[in-house]
Amino acid sequence: MSQDPPPDLSELDSAAQGALLRQLIGGSLDAMVTIDDGGRVLEFNPAAEALFGYRRDGVLGRPLSDLIVPPEHREAHSAGLARYLETRRSKILGRRLELEALRADASRIPIELTVLPTRVGQRTWFTAFVRDLSERKAREQELQRARDAAESSLAAQSAFLASMSHELRTPLTAIIGYADLLKRGLDRSREERGTWLGHVLRNADHLLTLLNDLLDL
Repeated sequence: MSQDPPPDLSELDSAAQGALLRQLIGGSLDAMVTIDDGGRVLEFNPAAEALFGYRRDGVLGRPLSDLIVPPEHREAHSAGLARYLETRRSKILGRRLELEALRADASRIPIELTVLPTRVGQRTWFTAFVRDLSERKAREQELQRARDAAESSLAAQSAFLASMSHELRTPLTAIIGYADLLKRGLDRSREERGTWLGHVLRNADHLLTLLNDLLDL
């Protein structure tokens, strides 16, 4: 069975291509922001509106750095843009970056950002694809807290076992020592052997108390 050839998008007129592009941008689940070589916003899709809290009509033509770039990074943003336009070299274009971005309410959110350049005649446009990392970062922090709690618990258990080992060894060592004296001191007086036996019994009783306390934990 013969198959129809795939459609040739080059046959679409500019209006149809523009409509298709707007549909793709509008339907994207990722936030998409396009700026010109002056850093001004050219496109701001619905996902970007939802993520950053701005309306598209309110940001078109405005410098992107004034909208979503934290103040401490704006100078580096402008310098990087100018450097790329001059040298056509960049260490960040096409790479996935994890950054902080500003929202309209001045709150900050962690994002994953990929920026791609596009030549448009003699100009260069830049499109940023942005994902919100808030949920992932929250899960990572929760996991880290669980790890920290587990490590603290293990450290506490280790300290407890070390303490109990010392507490158990002390009376046990005494019992063994006095029992040995009793074994080797059969010719000693009944009073001496009675004293040693008393030490054995007291340490045995203390050891039994420790073991019972340990089993009750």
